[in-house]
Amino acid sequence: MFSLPLVAEYRLPPAPSIKANSYILIDYDTGKVMLEKDVTLPQDPASITKVMTAYVVFKEIMDNPELLDSEVRISEKAYKVEGSRTFLEINSSVPLKEVLLGLIVQSGNDAAIALAEHIDGSEEAFADKMNFYAHRLGMNTTQFINSTGLPNPEHYSSAEDVAKLAIALIREFPEKYKWFAQKKMTYNDIKQFNRNRLLWRDPTVDGIKTGYTSKAGYTLLASAKRENMRLISVVFGTKSDKSRLIQSQLLLNYGFRYFRNATIQKAGDTVLSKRIWFGENEQLNMGFQKDWVVAVPKRIVDKLTFDYQMDAERLEAPIKKHQKIGLAKVVYEGEILDSRPIYALEDVPKSGIFSQILDYIEYFTDKFLLSLFGS
Repeated sequence: MFSLPLVAEYRLPPAPSIKANSYILIDYDTGKVMLEKDVTLPQDPASITKVMTAYVVFKEIMDNPELLDSEVRISEKAYKVEGSRTFLEINSSVPLKEVLLGLIVQSGNDAAIALAEHIDGSEEAFADKMNFYAHRLGMNTTQFINSTGLPNPEHYSSAEDVAKLAIALIREFPEKYKWFAQKKMTYNDIKQFNRNRLLWRDPTVDGIKTGYTSKAGYTLLASAKRENMRLISVVFGTKSDKSRLIQSQLLLNYGFRYFRNATIQKAGDTVLSKRIWFGENEQLNMGFQKDWVVAVPKRIVDKLTFDYQMDAERLEAPIKKHQKIGLAKVVYEGEILDSRPIYALEDVPKSGIFSQILDYIEYFTDKFLLSLFGS
């Protein structure tokens, strides 16, 4: 996750004025930050906490698929919890998927506690697991005390960390992520609606989670996909439900309007060939193991150039396929926008002894001439 460099104001239109304590707009595929303010400032995540609760449960299901078909026993603690509710009945047994949907769609605090107790026996033990995964995801300004997001001075996160969590959730659990787009749910004969009203306002939005406490204000973690680009927006500390919708929409619209994801090199294509010494081939073909995609302003896509930096001054056999050879850089007006390792696309074993001798003669002749006359 990194920001666009300074030169890359790229003569873009001014960014919208976002009325929030902190915010971030980031491209899902590349990790490019398009807009940001105080992204590492610790904030009360409120019910956005439940995104991590869901993530942990998804992890548990991945390790034990039968868990999805299990029954969750609803404790007195879950039943009596304050705040938003799925209206789970005390001492009832509820299919885990129903409880998960209560967590995701209805933002039920009772569902959050019931899931925590079902997975780890207690909410406190489950919070330890939440912190374990937060650490693994590089959420360095995050600490979870509970599974609900109910206020606690030791319970905090940040815009940057919440964006990291969203990216991990979507990437690791694309099928289960679809539940975050569900607009309504009926449980116990009570119909409730998803609090993320962007789902109705913008058809390209398919998640993720709102949050509110009197201290935190109104927060919203949102994700939208238009054509081949998915963006993640986070706003912390807006003044109202309406405001968090407006601020999130401003961020998303700005990103989609002025940026695009450009596939600048395809995996496996030869992007560079260089002389290789003492090998069966005279040239080594190099490229990338994955498609190289960059998120850049639309107006500069055709103005990007490339620079290559080899790990060694001269390439010598043997070389193994997929061996890292150097670094490729995509450049705009002298500024490096992104860089990727470049790899050998083929094996190049050492040549026979006679061919090696000829290469040695040529190699040292070139080296001698270079020392006399320079490059």
